[in-house]
Amino acid sequence: MSSELELTGHEEARRALGAALRRGSLPHALILSGPSGIGKRRLAQWLVAARWCGSPTPPCGTCSSCRKVAGGQHPDLELLSRNPGKDRDPEELGSRTEITVDQVRRGLLPALSLRPLEGRGRAAIVDDADTLNEAAQNALLKTLEEPPPACLLILVCAHEEALLDTVRSRCQVVRLAPLRDDEMAQLFPGAEPELLRLARGRPGRLAELSGLDAHALGVLLQDVLAGASTGTAFARAVQDVVAQHVDAGADTAGRPAAAARAARGDAKDDATENARRAATEPAPERDAESSHRLVAELLLAHWRELLAGPAPPAADPEVAQEALLELVSDLGRHIPPSVAWIAAGLALARAHSIRI
Repeated sequence: MSSELELTGHEEARRALGAALRRGSLPHALILSGPSGIGKRRLAQWLVAARWCGSPTPPCGTCSSCRKVAGGQHPDLELLSRNPGKDRDPEELGSRTEITVDQVRRGLLPALSLRPLEGRGRAAIVDDADTLNEAAQNALLKTLEEPPPACLLILVCAHEEALLDTVRSRCQVVRLAPLRDDEMAQLFPGAEPELLRLARGRPGRLAELSGLDAHALGVLLQDVLAGASTGTAFARAVQDVVAQHVDAGADTAGRPAAAARAARGDAKDDATENARRAATEPAPERDAESSHRLVAELLLAHWRELLAGPAPPAADPEVAQEALLELVSDLGRHIPPSVAWIAAGLALARAHSIRI
């Protein structure tokens, strides 16, 4: 089977969806909901491929239809996402922060109304559907109520509550959980135990964590909470860790894929392969903004572990917790990282002084 269609975990969801597909009772609209990085988008691809695959046990992963779905190049499959890039959004309808109403009205809906070229019907996967703005969600309602023949619409989201009630009520919701420890170990047999623990059952998060010095982050947090470091020094040091993480992503981007192509003697030209990878894999260079958010979330998780540990942290718990929660919120609202980190560092240092 194509690696993009191989799945580990989510067996119950796969059995239920596969059975509905065989019975011909698959809903026309689904919401795949669950924490980020657990494989929701890959499950959506798996389902679309299974729907169009002619194998007795779909998806086979090797037929022409499966390969095109896995590569994001099937003519009857639409992929919609926030900040799609100029190659997939030549009219620049998208936004860095949300899925816009123009992406839905001028891109997705006209495509779904077309007659299928190869598959049995049309399909669309909306990634990060919880970033659909309100107008975009309202624009989807008529299609959700009266879908084109043989249309399948899959909304993939980490925050189901961000979708309008009117949207959720017109879709069947499939809630997915993080992978079990044994499933993560099966997927990543050589991964460091500490990174597996921090990933918490999310394969996508493990990829984000690679190249990040998680231990150094924990030390920095404990130092500022104990008064061994100033808030500004903490802010500078954490930003250095983030910069190293972004650089590590840029240094290693594309190497595994290039090695795999060389090993199998792939005759595809670089343009075709790059288009396939862009549709199925994370962006090759780590985005600095997402790295800042990742580090903030890890610090918040580390703080909660400290609170639950045998030795209480040397800082006021409420002040420290509020500082870290506000940091995560600020970075999510695109506050400049330099401002957010300094504010958080000063607040964490103040948490120590209040406690003593």
